Amino acid sequence: MLPQQNTRFVASTRRAFVLAWVALFVTGSVLASSGPAQAAGRGNTLRAGQNLNTGDELRSKDGRFRLAMQGDGNAVLYADGVALWQTATRGSGNRLRLTTRGQVQVRTGSGQVVWRSGSAASRSRLVLQDDANLVVYSHANGAAWTSRTAMPDCSRVAMSLPKQKMVVTAGFRVHPCVAPSVRRMVRDASRSGVALRGHSWRSIQSQIKLRIANCGGETHENVWKKPAKDCNPPTAIPGTSMHESGRALDFRNGSGSIKKDSREYAWLKANAPRYGLFNYPQEPWHWSTSGR
Repeated sequence: MLPQQNTRFVASTRRAFVLAWVALFVTGSVLASSGPAQAAGRGNTLRAGQNLNTGDELRSKDGRFRLAMQGDGNAVLYADGVALWQTATRGSGNRLRLTTRGQVQVRTGSGQVVWRSGSAASRSRLVLQDDANLVVYSHANGAAWTSRTAMPDCSRVAMSLPKQKMVVTAGFRVHPCVAPSVRRMVRDASRSGVALRGHSWRSIQSQIKLRIANCGGETHENVWKKPAKDCNPPTAIPGTSMHESGRALDFRNGSGSIKKDSREYAWLKANAPRYGLFNYPQEPWHWSTSGR
């Protein structure tokens, strides 16, 4: 081949290669853009353009709350198995979507919108927070919509507090952060024919006495070192009990501490998470803001 012909051949080959690469890139982009909307990843956040498809869910970072897109077409926010909020939609193949305009929607398999939030904000994200609130945030971090399911924030309360820091509500001495929820819970239980009684706050001195009684006697090891699970019944080390900060309640009835077959426990199991109180599984009578 002559030098001039060789140069032309190389140039034409390069052009053909570049054109083929561009065609492949464009074709791939078109296919990607025409494919299904991006599914939600794991975590607590749904971003604009993402879906929660059947079986998908968001979970709060602390793991206590989850938003599930159910097989029956309903999107439900759960706390410890109790529904806090729902879209009340039905239909196989439904999906929950955060649109690029910041609106939360439930769409059928054919794309029909059967539920929508009132939000509208560009570059948004839907976040399931550790307080159980589902919030649409705009790019400027402003809240554009919320499910209004926020639980009381007691996370920054000191572990051991004096009696003077407590308030009395509905027969329980509790920390102010949880008092409104306790008052509503006791009222609502009463309206259902269930009387909730018991005790809540206790001093660190009382906790020490319980450790002596439940953990084997008055020794440094028994009071301050032995794991709570090794006591009978399990008893937290002084300074670590949720009772000492007024964030835990122990419920009783005429037979003593309530048991799993009691009316009180059945009502609490079905309703207490709505008020931000969770059961410590080993103790049917013990409910707190953290579940421990």
